[in-house]
Amino acid sequence: MMITLKKLLPVIVVLAFIAGTMPLVSATSSLSIDSLGHESSVVKQESFIVSSAITASNVAGTITVTATLMDNTGGAVAITDAEKTLTFTTNATKNVQWSVTAGTAGTYSNPFQVTATASDGGSATPKTSDTSLTIQERPVLEVTFTSNETSVSAGDTVRLNLTIMNSAAADAADATNVNATLALPDGWSVATGPSYCSFGTIAAGGGSQSGYWIVSADNPSTSNTLTVNVQSTLPGGTITKTVAIARPIQTTPTPTPTPQKSGGGGGDSSASLDSDGDGFLDTYENIAGSDPLDPCDPDPDCSACLNTQEPTGDGTNNYLETIDATATQTIGSTPEVSPATSTTPTPVATPKTSFWQIPGFEALFAVAGLLSIAYLLQRRKK
Repeated sequence: MMITLKKLLPVIVVLAFIAGTMPLVSATSSLSIDSLGHESSVVKQESFIVSSAITASNVAGTITVTATLMDNTGGAVAITDAEKTLTFTTNATKNVQWSVTAGTAGTYSNPFQVTATASDGGSATPKTSDTSLTIQERPVLEVTFTSNETSVSAGDTVRLNLTIMNSAAADAADATNVNATLALPDGWSVATGPSYCSFGTIAAGGGSQSGYWIVSADNPSTSNTLTVNVQSTLPGGTITKTVAIARPIQTTPTPTPTPQKSGGGGGDSSASLDSDGDGFLDTYENIAGSDPLDPCDPDPDCSACLNTQEPTGDGTNNYLETIDATATQTIGSTPEVSPATSTTPTPVATPKTSFWQIPGFEALFAVAGLLSIAYLLQRRKK
């Protein structure tokens, strides 16, 4: 049976009306990027966060969105994992973050840009950061640690001086959370204040903080190392400084010997022996470094030394003759005994005194002259 156009026309009109009132289903999702957020001032070599959010609409089924952070500083920063992946199963907004490390100091405008694309072909208009980024140089801490003493005895006190300075340029970052801890060796103690001290923030451009400890050398060693450790959040790490303080070794001084003359007192002790008879005890001569067997050492003018001069005319003084005789008896194994013989002692020559050396000779000569003059005067009167 043939269906005429006239009969179908009303049906076509109804279908067209229905089709015109129904919304068309989009083939791709729609994406948008929120504004970027990050710190305006960071420190070189420090990390910071860049954040944003991605909104997906017209989501049909499951889609994957790739959000990418781009560097507009020309390499002044390093971005860790620039591409982030987000999954959407319905229309939603999701946050996204990137970790960034500051590199080159300076100020940068519009430092970052974010792009977003969806797995179903949807995309977003790129978003650029409106916040400038300033990267500061790191703080530089210099520590000076000194003491007012270099050597101590038990019971002494010492002042330890500490100065911490931020020597970085004025536009560099401040040092933060700066603190110092004193470490003492065994035998030492802190006399004033705690061993830990907080200095807080130290400004760049030559800012400094100072302090001191008074410590007690209760029982110090011969060598002592006193240590201070300086720590901070910025620039971080630990700076260690030391001072060395010694305790001198106590020595007993060698007494200066006092000359002791022999004689007086009884006893036969070797402590009062004077072997060479020069008036100085052997104990004294041993200490003083003189020869206890030489009567002319240390005093060549003493009577014992003068007695050793050559009075007999045999070419050898009495002192050497005594030593030779003693050495001959000591070196031999058993001295031979000779029969006793009668010997006539050799007379000792008595020095002759010249007539001109008789005491009072000059007076005698003067008296004789006066008598001669008187005699002549007496004859003239006659």
